[in-house]
Amino acid sequence: MPGSVRWRLKVLHTAVLLVLARLLVRFVPMNKWQMTLGHVVTRPAEGRATATNREPRHWDAHTLARVVDRACRYVPGTNKCLARAMALQWLMIGAGFPARLVLAVHHSDRKGDHAFHAWVESCGNMVIGHCDRALYRPVLAFDHCGQANAAAQTGLY
Repeated sequence: MPGSVRWRLKVLHTAVLLVLARLLVRFVPMNKWQMTLGHVVTRPAEGRATATNREPRHWDAHTLARVVDRACRYVPGTNKCLARAMALQWLMIGAGFPARLVLAVHHSDRKGDHAFHAWVESCGNMVIGHCDRALYRPVLAFDHCGQANAAAQTGLY
């Protein structure tokens, strides 16, 4: 698949999403764009985004994560975990996959590079932003349960 026209177009689309994510985080208050990531989970430690009964499409969650990784190579300043997680969440919403974007704080390191972290899970599996979950306390999460019509709700896919 890498190297195909379809793959390259998906990487280009993802590069645009990465730039959008960085711009939103930097210049726009979160309450203006958080709804594009799914519904807010008030107790992020409880539950996971649930799976749907339909078969996965051509672009599965891990393939989409690889697309995000590839796009990060071409767009400077987008290698931060939050931008990557936002881009993947939008791609998964567009594909109709169950996804949960988690924002967390480190239990002990509150000032270093790892004080805050973001990752995306699907069906309980970490898809991007891999880390030791035990080191972090989730403070906010955004769920998308894999409904097919959700792509139209966000306007991003």
